[in-house]
Amino acid sequence: MTTLKIPARLNLDFTGYKYMSDLFSYICNCYDNYITLDFSDVKYFDAGFVAFLGGMYDYSKSCGKYINLSFTNYTRAYKYFFDSGLWTYINQTGVPSNQNAIQFGNFKYVDYNVTNVYTNKFIDLAPITLSSRAKEHISFNLIELFTNAIEHSESSLGCYACGHWMPKQNTLVFSIYDSGIGIPNKIKRIYSNYSSEYAVRWAFEMGNSTTQLENGIIPRGMGLYYLKDFIRANKGSLRILSNDIYYEYKDGGDSESFKVIDSPIHGTLITVKVIPDSLNLYCLKGEQI
Repeated sequence: MTTLKIPARLNLDFTGYKYMSDLFSYICNCYDNYITLDFSDVKYFDAGFVAFLGGMYDYSKSCGKYINLSFTNYTRAYKYFFDSGLWTYINQTGVPSNQNAIQFGNFKYVDYNVTNVYTNKFIDLAPITLSSRAKEHISFNLIELFTNAIEHSESSLGCYACGHWMPKQNTLVFSIYDSGIGIPNKIKRIYSNYSSEYAVRWAFEMGNSTTQLENGIIPRGMGLYYLKDFIRANKGSLRILSNDIYYEYKDGGDSESFKVIDSPIHGTLITVKVIPDSLNLYCLKGEQI
């Protein structure tokens, strides 16, 4: 059995994403089929990576690789994995009850009753005030992210989602991950001359969707475009890791960057951070309040 010690801190930044992509690549290519991830030294594991870790666990298992999560006593990492629902998902034991968590879940088909629960929890935990139309709009676009991850990623494992309101950081974090084809690879099927960066830029343009690439239909994708627009207004952050490209958007658009990842991942990880804003009411452009 191979044992890998997880570092003391995994922040939601390029270094953290690179570590997780390298870890995923190592596990997939390791000769050993039994791998222990040792979290004993972990002091901080960002909530944004939990959906990815759960998806990595299932993908590795589908390839004949078995991951064990190891802790020394009840560390902070163990408590968080339990509260988030990841520990229960992996071990089928315990019932998480933390009200600050958007519980970890695996979705193999679009069930609007379930996805509505997740999107409503996101809206309830978001530390901002939304008009009723803005709530509906955000809910619709979050559901579109679920739909794309489940129906168009070409992953037989579905997608994974998890989130958490972190009082100490004063931040709401939410991630959705699928281990499918990935945004760049899917777009490059049609536009083979596109770089991974340009493919992601294409996906952000209003109306563009990978669905139109499959079916030749009129562009309808709005999820990423409006998600980015919401994050710009909130001055939170949006991060995407897909295939070999890392994208980061924060500070209301003052900071936007792309970086190439040496160890490409399977699929797409999308993570948003929402920061408190008690001074403004969020509404749709042109909406009468």
